[in-house]
Parts: sequence; C-alpha cells; structure tokens
Amino acid sequence: MDRLRQFTILCTLAFLAFAVILGVTITRVYEGSATNPRIWALLLGGFAALYVLLFAIVWKTRIFSEQRDLSLQLVSLMNNVPGAVYRGLPDWTIPFMGANIEKIVGYSSEEFTSGGKPWYEIVHPEDEGMLKRRVLEATRAHERVLRLEYRLLHRDGSARWVADRRQMIYGEDGRLRWVDGLILDITDRKRSDVALRLTQFSVDRGSEATYWMGRDGRLIYVNDRTCEALGYSRAELLSMKIQEINPEFPPERWPTHWDELRTGRIFSAESTHRAKDGRLIPVEIKANFIEFDGKEYNCVYARDITARKRNEELILLERDFSKTVIDSLPGIFYLFDRKGKFLRWNNNLEEITGYSAEEIGRMHPLDLFAGSDKALVQERITDAFVKGTTEVEAELVTKSGKRVTYYFTGHTFQGKDEPFLLGTGIDISERKKLEEQLRKSQKMEAMGLLAGGIAHDFNNLLTGILGYANLLSLKEGVDPEVSKAAGIIQRSAERASQLTTQLLGFAEQGKNLNVSVELGRVVASVTGVLERTQDPRIRIVTALRSEGGCVVGDPSQLNQVVMNLAINACDAMPDGGQLKIATEPVTLDEAFCRERERMSPGKYLLLSVADTGVGISPENLERIFDPFFTTKAPGKGTGLGLSMVFGIVKNHGGCIDVRSEAGAGSEFRVYLPESTGSAPKETAAMDPALPRGCGRILLVDDQEPVREVAKDMLEALGYEVITAADGLDGVSRYRDLWREIDLVVLDMIMPNMSGGDCFRRMKEINPKARVVLSSGYSMDGAIQDVMNEGILAFIQKPYRLEELSRVVGTAVGTYQ
Repeated sequence: MDRLRQFTILCTLAFLAFAVILGVTITRVYEGSATNPRIWALLLGGFAALYVLLFAIVWKTRIFSEQRDLSLQLVSLMNNVPGAVYRGLPDWTIPFMGANIEKIVGYSSEEFTSGGKPWYEIVHPEDEGMLKRRVLEATRAHERVLRLEYRLLHRDGSARWVADRRQMIYGEDGRLRWVDGLILDITDRKRSDVALRLTQFSVDRGSEATYWMGRDGRLIYVNDRTCEALGYSRAELLSMKIQEINPEFPPERWPTHWDELRTGRIFSAESTHRAKDGRLIPVEIKANFIEFDGKEYNCVYARDITARKRNEELILLERDFSKTVIDSLPGIFYLFDRKGKFLRWNNNLEEITGYSAEEIGRMHPLDLFAGSDKALVQERITDAFVKGTTEVEAELVTKSGKRVTYYFTGHTFQGKDEPFLLGTGIDISERKKLEEQLRKSQKMEAMGLLAGGIAHDFNNLLTGILGYANLLSLKEGVDPEVSKAAGIIQRSAERASQLTTQLLGFAEQGKNLNVSVELGRVVASVTGVLERTQDPRIRIVTALRSEGGCVVGDPSQLNQVVMNLAINACDAMPDGGQLKIATEPVTLDEAFCRERERMSPGKYLLLSVADTGVGISPENLERIFDPFFTTKAPGKGTGLGLSMVFGIVKNHGGCIDVRSEAGAGSEFRVYLPESTGSAPKETAAMDPALPRGCGRILLVDDQEPVREVAKDMLEALGYEVITAADGLDGVSRYRDLWREIDLVVLDMIMPNMSGGDCFRRMKEINPKARVVLSSGYSMDGAIQDVMNEGILAFIQKPYRLEELSRVVGTAVGTYQ
C-alpha cells in the first residue's frame, strides 16, 4: 500500500473518532432532549461532507502526483531512446525536444524549446531547400508519415547526417497542426554506406574477374570484369554454375574440390575459363573459403594471364632461340662469374672437352688448361675483369688429355650485383697448321726464287762449259790428252747440269714436257734399276694399277720423284727390309683439298712409297722438305732430293704427305691429278750421228759466253749464225734481215725486252717467223704462255750438242 492510501485511511479513522467523541459529548449535554437524533444526523452529515471534500482533495492530489510521475517517466523514456524525440510546429518552432539532441548537434534541448535556436538554422544549407520542398509536398498530399535524411550543422561546424522520422498531425480543417518526430544520428552508417558503395564499385569495376559461389557451385555474385571477360550478362552468369565456365572442375570432381578448399581455406592455381564464344582463356585463380551466417561460400579472384602466357611463350622461344644460336656457334661459348663458376655454356664445350654438364658446373675455367697456359689464361681473365676485354691463344686440355689449340675471347658485362665474363673459343689448330704450311710455303717460295735464279745463271755458265767440251770431244785430230780432258769436263758439266735440274725442280720451275705419263711404267723402270743396284736384302714389292693410270707431266721429272723416294727408302733400311711401291686411283674431297695448298677436289693417282726402315723422328719430320736439310752423313747427300720431289709434285698439281714414326718405317704418299689420256708408245732411240744442217740462224741472247758457244756449236753443225745482244737488237736485226733468216733461237730472260715481247714484235714483222725458245729456267708459266703463241720448240740450257742439233734441225727441216 502506498503512502497516499495510508494517509487516506488514517484521515478516515481520525474523522470517525472525532465524530463519535463529539457526538457523545453533545448527547451528554442535551441528554433527554428531542434534538439528539438531529444532532447526530447533522454531525454525521457534516462530517460525511467534510470527509468527501477531504477525500476529493486527497484523490485529486494523488491523480496529479500520478500524472506528474507519468510525465516524468515519459520524458525519461523519450530521453533514453537512441535519438532525439521532438514536437515541431509548422512555423519550425519546437515546443519539445529530447535531451539527446545535444549529443547529435551540440545544442541543448532548452535552446530549441526556448525559441533561441530555430530548427532551420542548423539545417545544412545544401539540404535546406530539399527539406522544405519535401515537407511542403507531404503536407499538400496529407502524408501521415514522412521519412527524411539530411544533414545538420554541429556546434563545432561539422556536418552530421540524421534520419528524421515524422508523424504528421492534421486538424479537422486539414491543416497541419504539429509533427511528432524522432531524429537518429546516421553519420556512421552513411560513412559505412559510402565505404560499402566504394567497395562495391571497386569490386564491380575491378581489373580482375571476381565471383562468389555456393556449395553447389552456383554463382551468386559476379563483377563487371567477369561479365566483360566471358561475354555473358550478369543475369546469365547468375543462372550458371562454375562448371559451365571452368571445364577443369567437372561436376563429379566438384564435391572433392570443395572439401579440399574447406580444409585448406585457400586455393590458387592456373586454370582456364570458357567464354561464351567458346574461347578458352588462361587465368590465374585464387579461391578463398568463407563461412558466414551458417553458410559456406567460395570467393574467387581470376586474373587473365593471356598476355603473361604469351610473354612466357616468347621468353621460352627466346630462350630456345638463344640456346640454339649458342649451340650452333662453330666453337665454344661460356659465361662465368668472377669466382670462376660456369653459369652457362653451349653443347660444344661438353662435346669438345668430354666433360658432362654436372662436371663443368663444378669446374673452374683454369681446370681446362695446364702448364704455362694455365698461368697465361689466369692473367688474361684478370685483365678482362679490369679492362673489360681480353683474348688469348692456349691449348685446351680435354678430359682424355688431348690438347687442342684454341683462340679465346672474353668480354665482361655488369650484372645486377657483379660482373660476368662472356666469351668464345675457336679451334685454331687447323689454322695454325695452315699458317705453318703457308709459312713453309712462303719460305720455300723465297728459296725457290733464289734457287731458280742460281740455276739460271749456273746454266748459262754451264752452257759455255758443256758446249765447248762437246765441241772438243767431237773435233778430229785433237791431242788425246786434250780429248780426255774434254770428256772429263763434259761429264762434270753434265753432273752440274743435273744439280741445276734439281734446283729447278725444287724451285717449281716447271716441266720440260707436258705429256701423258703412265705412272706404272715409271715405277717399273725405277724398280728395274733398284733391283740391280741396291742391297739384295731389301725386298721390293709393287702393287700397280692394272691398266691406265696416267698423269700429265714430264716423264724424266716424274722418274726423278720415284727414284729419289725409292733411294731414300733403301737408305733408311741399312739392314734390309721391304720397299713397297704402289699406285691406285683415289677421289679427293673438298675437306682434304682445303688443308692443302692449290689442291682441287677430283680424281687423282696415289703413288705410295713405303719402307720398314728406321723412320723419321718428330723433330725432323717437319723439316724433311727444307732445302739442304739432310740426316745423312757428310758427303752422302746434298739435302736437295726431297726438296726437288716436293717442288716437282707441286708443279705437277699434286701434293705429298708423309707418315712416319721413329723405328717404325715411313710412307710417302704422292697425289697427282689423273689424266684421261693414254701414254705415247715408246719410240726407238735417235741415231747418235749428228747430221749437218744448213740455213741462216739469228741467235738472240744477252749472255756473251752463251752467244759465243752457241754460235760455235751451230756453225759446227753447218749453220750460218747471226748474233744479237738483247731483244731490241734482235728485233732490229730481224727487221733488216727477216727474209734471209730461217730460224731464230731466242733467250727468254733478257734486259730491255723479254723473249716473249721480242717474239711478238718479230711476228708483227713476219707472221710466219720460226722461233725456238731457250732458257736457263724450265718451261713453265710465262714460258709456256709464249710457247702457246706459236713457238716451234723449247731448248733447256745448258746446250748439249746432240739436243741442239735435234731441236734446230727439226725446226729448219734437217730432221723430217
């Protein structure tokens, strides 16, 4: 029971007690009087009225108290709602405002309810027009509820977003009486909405395809990029399952994949998406498993990697191309760092060195060299890292121990963190061999020029000696002692002439004859001589081509080649052995000829001369063709034999190889171009008698001793001789006497005018000029060219009386 009820009961009891006491007192005073009943009635009626009045006052007080409590409770309730409750009048005044308004805009409720702060003053200027227009429209339409969102200005100047929910109260006349509303602060929500919209916008406009799917694989969200990439509309995609756009996740695999995704939470891989037009697009996907509100989702980001795949293919193509280029290099390619670790190399390095890729990866570049070359290469590597480039020639040592000469180059380039050395190596062993051959050839050529010049001058001297010796030996009535001396001089001169022939052969000064020679006949002729003259303990074996086998050349010079090689072979077998001479046809290819000077591919005859003798040491093998080099005892050889062989073979368009080891014999292999012609039949020997001739001969030679002896020899043979000291003199005399001159004997090498020019001038004078060419050189080169212009014959100095008689007699008609 509350206090008001207790107070009412106490007052009732007090009034009743007071009435009883007052009634008893009055009754005693007026005891026995007829007025007692009226007194009691009056007292009771008065007290009853007084009680009713008192009760009414107390009850009214209670009602007012309850209303005041209820009002306080309502205000308290309104002040505790999440916002500000208010009542607003059409003139924008606010008779009531909840206390929470201060939390929203910084102004107290009293400032609004006292009229000190009209509501429109705190509305954001940009939203004020919208707010007034919207209220006016709602009033005209008699809307009962109006919901608005706008900004209010805080006391500190900031803007706050509010949600205004208004109940519109209208009078009977339809006019707006007031509004009861609730203002909620939605600033944070607005910010969240903006952030959410920005997030949504970012996802929808993102550069990567993004989509969500449920456990069954059905797509529940796709962004714009997904639609654009696949060519579907958003509605089409949201009606599809993942299996329809990703063929790598068929329905039968999907449950397993989902379980794996649930376990791993994150899944990334390269996959493919099928576009609407059927294209397969390579993508890189990243899937994230998410549980939200009791459901499972898979959020996938898919990046189109078509360009990356294309770049990867280009990189692979570039890598393969680079590897192919590097592997196709003719030599070695290598790349290593400052520490000497091989980083890259081509297949040639493995094939040439014999080391595997694993072995090379563990090796240092210096491991491929030995001796002084290792120190040299180390020095050049150091130079390269300092100067940026280097080069070196060194012997590369293979895994088997073989040494090959290489030319190495190196260039440094700066990597990201350190410099590297990149280079190549070229096998120059063949080049070195060719350089050595060229050097030797140049040396031989120089010495050949010297030897040729010496032989020419020597032949001129011998012409006088041999000529007069011939004349003395044939002259009748000469003292026997003089005749004997003439014979000795003649034989000595002929031996000297043979020496000059060797010099000319070494000097490659040509062939006296250019005819088909059957090589088998030459070998047979030489072996016949050897069998009669050499040590019988030497067994001579031949293996000759059965038929044909001809070469073009000078029979006597080819005979010298076979004879010299055979005699040297016999000399190499002092205790006997086997000498084998063989001929066989061979076909030489370009690779073989490329390594040998002036050789052309084609058919050749191979002449091999092999012995089982002492052999040739390696240090001597490279010098055996050098002029005047010999291993024979003093007086046993001049050192010109093999030089002559080398020169003759070369001048016949061939080459010569040697295979020999000390103590294991030697084999000389001579390659000569094969001729399709046949060798001429052997002719009977010429009658040794020297028939006399007749006719006038013009002898043109710049050497006076030669002119004198030739003049005497020709006159002894019965000819009339006119001499000229050089070419100019000869042309002059021929111009004056050409009708009387039957033959011209013309020297090839003369000052002022050569024999060739002299012949051409004489041909201008007399196109039928008859000329015999003479020279201390053999017939070759320029001499052969002149011969081809119409020279009748060629005669080699020194003159022999028999040869001079034959050549001149044939030219003027003595020999028919």
